[in-house]
Amino acid sequence: MKAIAERKFGFWVSLALLALLAGGPALAALTGLFGNSGAHWVELRQTVLPVYFLNTLWIAAGVSVLSLALGLVPALVLHRYSFPFSAQVPLLLALPLAIPAYISGMAYHAMLDYTSPLYVFLRSNFGLQTGPYLFFNLHSVGGVILVFSFSYAPYVFLLVHAAMRAFPAAQLEVARLLGASGRKVLFSLLLPHLRPALAAGLSLVLMEVLNDYGLVRFFGVETFTTGIFNAWFLLRDPAAAFRLAGMLMLMAFLLLLAEQWSRAGHTDRTKGGHRPGLPKKLRGWNAGLALAVATLPFVLGFLLPVAQLLVMLFDAIPVLVRSDFFRLLANSLLLALGAGLAATLFALALLYSGSKLRSRFAQALVLFATSGYAIPGAVIAIGLLQIVNIMAFTPFLSRLLGWLLTSTVVLLMYAYVARFVTASWNSVSSGATRIGSGQLEAARIAGAPAWLVFRQVIWPFLKPATLAGFIMVSMDVLKELPLTLLLRPFNFDTLAVRAFEFAADERIAEASPYALLIVVAGFVPVWLIRKNKMI
Repeated sequence: MKAIAERKFGFWVSLALLALLAGGPALAALTGLFGNSGAHWVELRQTVLPVYFLNTLWIAAGVSVLSLALGLVPALVLHRYSFPFSAQVPLLLALPLAIPAYISGMAYHAMLDYTSPLYVFLRSNFGLQTGPYLFFNLHSVGGVILVFSFSYAPYVFLLVHAAMRAFPAAQLEVARLLGASGRKVLFSLLLPHLRPALAAGLSLVLMEVLNDYGLVRFFGVETFTTGIFNAWFLLRDPAAAFRLAGMLMLMAFLLLLAEQWSRAGHTDRTKGGHRPGLPKKLRGWNAGLALAVATLPFVLGFLLPVAQLLVMLFDAIPVLVRSDFFRLLANSLLLALGAGLAATLFALALLYSGSKLRSRFAQALVLFATSGYAIPGAVIAIGLLQIVNIMAFTPFLSRLLGWLLTSTVVLLMYAYVARFVTASWNSVSSGATRIGSGQLEAARIAGAPAWLVFRQVIWPFLKPATLAGFIMVSMDVLKELPLTLLLRPFNFDTLAVRAFEFAADERIAEASPYALLIVVAGFVPVWLIRKNKMI
């Protein structure tokens, strides 16, 4: 009994350490709310803080409305009707997730500004004069809302589409037999069933919005994320940056609470099995109209930006032969593969420790350790810098941590793991659910040693999920911008950083090769989702 208690204590200690390692930066960022506010805080509070707050609020509200429309309408159309290529539409609608929002913003900037081929053609042939931009000033809150919505609406679509497929057709048939109108069926039956999926999709969209730095900086819109960068790099005021990061962390926490609250009281109407409904077949103009409506988010979020990047690529071929292109590619792959491996090992350790402790507190620790994806990258970076500041209380530690921060990628890797371990954990834990308890019990009764049980019984189930988690984390790291900008070592750039720097200097064509490579890498998670039949 004593040996069992000691082993259990060891698992508790390891689980608590893992949770502390993963969640430490976020906790440290929260302390910024209560500590020294910095020399510039009063000035920031009186001048730009209301702007940060209002812009973030307007962007969140606008993106919520537009993302719901772009995600919900195609899902309803696919659920109700069948038309040519309708089976391929879900995959097309997931593709915008392969493009980071700042790259999509670069493409729209090149597409719609005063010197764009389209604007030149309209100006030369029709005398059209609308100012610097074809339709409206893209570098505004409205422009940010549009690009964010085009980029992240697939989150809403994917979750709503999955929920619609699970909805029993018998309930719709009974409602129609009782004479319920289409509007009544939608608002009284479908939307209540879809509420958790809508809330979960919307929360993912807003987490991406809070995390973004590249698009809002490129469009010149001030938000909390740009404020953190301004306080850190321009004002050289770490305390003010910590305070802003703490406020942003609080907003992310409130978002998580709202998402959990929206699920409360929901009744699952699909329990007990279901029979999927048969969509109505459309032909002719009706089929064309349905196809156009369903694929509109794909056109806006993927087809147009990628087409623009490909057009610009021909002007930037000399960039490809520069030596630094391959150096940046090597740097990006080093970070992506290293962080993917570290996050996978971390998730496996978490799975092992958590599986030995079956209690609500252990589940809470696992949830805390894997909540990094909900926390903006800038907050994790600032929290980590706060920890470094606290730990540097002796000259030796100060020099060591300073060397780790400025000359190595160790702290950057750590930050990547803290933020992206969620993806690895979700994949590994879903693979673990396929392991039958009977197989494990049989192996133990047969007297097989632990290493043999792992190799012969556990690993075959975990291997595909572990590999999928590794790839998803690696691809996320390849696209990540705020963490990399804040924590990269001196003179250590990546594809994402260089693409952003070119775009910030209005050298959009030169940014296109880097951007396209990131987009191609973004296909991998989408392909994995398709392979696992999630869409």
